Amino acid sequence: MHSSLSLSNFSKLPSSLKIRATAVASGALQETQALHNDLERIPRRYLPFLLPAFHSALNTAHIPAILTRFNSLGLADIRTDVLQAHLCLGGMRKLAVSKVISADALPDLWRTAWQWIQFLDEYHDSFSGDSVDADTRYNTFLSLMRYLHGNDPQKPFFDSTTGVYVVVGRAWRHFIHGRDPLRGLSDVSYFLGLWFKGSTWGSAALEELFVGSGGTRTDLASMVVSHIKRFLPNPDSVVTQETFFHFMGVLSMVAGKSVTGHYDYAFRDALLLCGIVNALTTTAAALCHSTHPSARHLLEVVLPTLVDQIASLPPMRLPEALRAGLLEILFSSHNRNAISPVFISFLEEIFAPATICHPVLVQLQISLPQVPHRDAAAIFRDPALLTRWESLIETIESRFRILDEYRTGTLTAMRACDALECATICPKKRAQGLQWMLNYILLLHNMSNQ
Repeated sequence: MHSSLSLSNFSKLPSSLKIRATAVASGALQETQALHNDLERIPRRYLPFLLPAFHSALNTAHIPAILTRFNSLGLADIRTDVLQAHLCLGGMRKLAVSKVISADALPDLWRTAWQWIQFLDEYHDSFSGDSVDADTRYNTFLSLMRYLHGNDPQKPFFDSTTGVYVVVGRAWRHFIHGRDPLRGLSDVSYFLGLWFKGSTWGSAALEELFVGSGGTRTDLASMVVSHIKRFLPNPDSVVTQETFFHFMGVLSMVAGKSVTGHYDYAFRDALLLCGIVNALTTTAAALCHSTHPSARHLLEVVLPTLVDQIASLPPMRLPEALRAGLLEILFSSHNRNAISPVFISFLEEIFAPATICHPVLVQLQISLPQVPHRDAAAIFRDPALLTRWESLIETIESRFRILDEYRTGTLTAMRACDALECATICPKKRAQGLQWMLNYILLLHNMSNQ
């Protein structure tokens, strides 16, 4: 154990503080409450020597005994122990904020604090009568965890701990639906952002978040979408440096394998059901409107992620993105270096084939006239993008004419081939023949691979 955690440090305190610290270390609840509340008024030079009081009271050997008493005698018998633990963690957090804790003591503090955090969080429903509200509990837990993680030598030890993201997920679920969540979400975003830095990204951490967020991929997907909408709820939302901080973690979870190197397809489907395409499109629009330096960096992640989501099922997702303002993003005059490279391949590989789908054409007839100042040659400034756009417009206008003829009754026996790659509109019998031929070719291909 690090020397700064030794009870012998009490000898460096004035006699009055020494008596109080000794009482806290022995588990006296009233003295712990008083010392916790008075820390901001105690001279800074004495604060390092009070750390052993809170640390000693958090003896992890007490946890099994508390559980045994709880199971046999109920909450009333352990209420003092539970409150004492919360207050000691809160006291450690205050000392951490005051920056009086030696970096060399962090591993010992983490081993002690984490066992209590995990225990108190796991049984928080059973301890609902402990008078510690969720805001206080999770602000204390995550703030202390963040401080203990923030020291470089400590990070590998911290990152190898199982269960951290269960607690982060539960705190996230609480704060995202709270009335004033921004303070708590700052700590949540810090831990989610570790993924973007590559230190803890992987399926194990994601599985822990599933547990913490409610138990299912849909629970977590709903929180991700709510988080995005919380910070950029509409295309006119203001982008700040804090926006970048709050977004990078959740975007790491949403981004495709090309960005993260890891992907959970079932989670992607849950995100789609929860409205991720709409949220990402709105986010991209807000970033395009912004001149903040971080906007371009976010766009470089948001746009490929949005394209990945649309590509999962273009006939459904493309109309959704168009309704949310996809074309306004394409024609934005800001951040062209982030926009153009993504749209060059998107227009040819995803957008153009999808224009054979009725929902896409119908939405395009609504969305295209709504784009202000649609001067592609003046805005795009990229010959490859301009060429693809002009080709796409020719195809769209051709299909608009066919769609209008169909609506007026001029065309009654025309249909499209069911294969999006075909992109052919022709008499019904021929289209059926084309689909039969395609099915036959696919059957032969599958048989040859068996």
